[in-house]
Amino acid sequence: MTTNKQFNTYKEGLDLEFLREYCMEHGERRTFLRGETLEETGELSRMIGLFNLQPRTI
Repeated sequence: MTTNKQFNTYKEGLDLEFLREYCMEHGERRTFLRGETLEETGELSRMIGLFNLQPRTI
């Protein structure tokens, strides 16, 4: 059985704080509806994103 410590080990020691700060300073907040996409296969990528996967309360 694989534990979470062994899964996605490439993330260990990866500091993306600079990317979060850049996005917070220069980016825009977007909300995606279920089924809406950020990018499509075969299209050029023009955006990056930081995602909060926690459901919003209304």
